[in-house]
Amino acid sequence: MSIQSRRLMLIACLMGAFAPSAFAADAYPSKPVRVIVPYPAGGSTDSVVRIIMQDIASRWGQPIVIENRAGASGAIGTAVAANSAPDGYTFVAVLNSFTFGPLTETRLAFDPARLTGVSVLVKYPIVLATGATQPWNSFRDFVADSAKRGDGAVAFGSAGHNSHSHVAGEMVAQRTGVKMTHAAYAGDAPRLVDLAEGRIAFGFFGTPFALAQVSAGKLKALVVTGSERSPLLPTVPTVIEQGFPDLVTYGWMGLLAPAGVPDAIQERMASEIAIALRRPEAREKMQGMGVAPAGATPAETRAFLNKETEAARAILAKMTVSN
Repeated sequence: MSIQSRRLMLIACLMGAFAPSAFAADAYPSKPVRVIVPYPAGGSTDSVVRIIMQDIASRWGQPIVIENRAGASGAIGTAVAANSAPDGYTFVAVLNSFTFGPLTETRLAFDPARLTGVSVLVKYPIVLATGATQPWNSFRDFVADSAKRGDGAVAFGSAGHNSHSHVAGEMVAQRTGVKMTHAAYAGDAPRLVDLAEGRIAFGFFGTPFALAQVSAGKLKALVVTGSERSPLLPTVPTVIEQGFPDLVTYGWMGLLAPAGVPDAIQERMASEIAIALRRPEAREKMQGMGVAPAGATPAETRAFLNKETEAARAILAKMTVSN
């Protein structure tokens, strides 16, 4: 065999050896991709994921199947993803509670280490609202009045233990010095009743929901937790305007994948998400939902998740609210 023939054979062998890792993303996806939404169909998480994935699927030429696996505050669907093969064909959408649960639950349904961050989809402020008949007309008034009451006299209602509205309420208690009690609710309807009847002082809600209830005369929005006012509630001040900059907090939705998914596939999905989030029609739809498009690389997403986990750890380590 000539020297030239040997060289060609060596090159062919090397290309064959490196082809799976170097070119895997080029052939991806070769079959339908599954995105698990561990919350009910029709909710805000489901809607955001569908807007993004429909855009990506139209460019890929492969279906992206949205699979709703609701239950246990998102833990059931997240566990399905965590136990899936790391082949790039299963992803899962998560909320803030993904970082809260492992800090407080002793028997979590999944191992967070079996999942890795791919992208941050959207971020959004939440609204602190009280019953429409309550005397407070500003968050500053609420804090001043609540500080005069006895320990535990002020109660707030959340969407459940370890939800963002629960941790945000704990943050308010710690950073204002007001002693509070916490009531967890299985749905917004009973929480609205107790707010209207004064059994709880306040609760945190998503902006579109708060807007609907304020317009209906059932709630009074005192403050939004973002650094800027919400376009949906332009007359409601921010926590910064009310003198509480350390109460800025955002809800978020992220996309994760089973740990071990090839980096090239993670980067491909993150890049496709970024393209979808830049579409004017997608941005318009999301603005109407009270959420802001985000987007991030896998490395940025992992750093973001670590930061969110440590921030939650600092709050939960100093729990002051009675449950």
